[in-house]
Amino acid sequence: MKESNVRIDQLDKIAHDLGLYVKSIYDDSILKRGEFRIGLSGGSSMDIFAEAILNQELLESFDWNRWHVFFVDERLVPPTSKDSNHNKSSNVFLKYVNIPDNKVHTYDTHLEPYDSAIEYENEIRKTFGTKSSEVPNFDLIILGLGQDGHTASLFPNHPILEERKRLVTYLVDAPKFPPIRMSFTLPLINNARNIAFITAGSIKMSILQDVLDIDSIEALPTKMVAPKDGSVQWFVVE
Repeated sequence: MKESNVRIDQLDKIAHDLGLYVKSIYDDSILKRGEFRIGLSGGSSMDIFAEAILNQELLESFDWNRWHVFFVDERLVPPTSKDSNHNKSSNVFLKYVNIPDNKVHTYDTHLEPYDSAIEYENEIRKTFGTKSSEVPNFDLIILGLGQDGHTASLFPNHPILEERKRLVTYLVDAPKFPPIRMSFTLPLINNARNIAFITAGSIKMSILQDVLDIDSIEALPTKMVAPKDGSVQWFVVE
């Protein structure tokens, strides 16, 4: 990990700083590559992300045609389900911006989980133009923090943590409902140029301390997020 910074504050201040952070990465990505490619997560991280971006000044500063939105993980549920990360993102963020539909890349949850994961991996490679031997570089990946130290749909002590060949994989036995999910793998997450963890609530402060403790040897999935050439920033709402 090149750098790891933690920002802990009230929601309004975290949202302000997060908005500026996303805008700076967006500006750099447009300057260097002409596109901004981001991976979003669900849950409370999506609410805070939306709070950060959906203010008038920032809304008018983005060229939404340059965005490519992917989802870090998804549950095998109907697209209209309250458990769908895409549905959550649509309700709190996407419907308020003008990202073209063909640049919002969703999992096909009508497929079997293996097939959905493979199709999504192919969609990522097609968008990034990478070969099968290459791992794409997202400009920014947004992650949350679970009370058990999980992130995306990467759960403690699960075989999914050992996946090294695929960019996207699946599991049918997640310890949280719903159990069938697709998820970015650690190799894809750890190849991002920038990673932002967004979390909130006093209930997560204990696990956050374990994650940030460099001397802790506990194999938490969140601690396994360690990009070799990227940066990690924490945005924590008190």
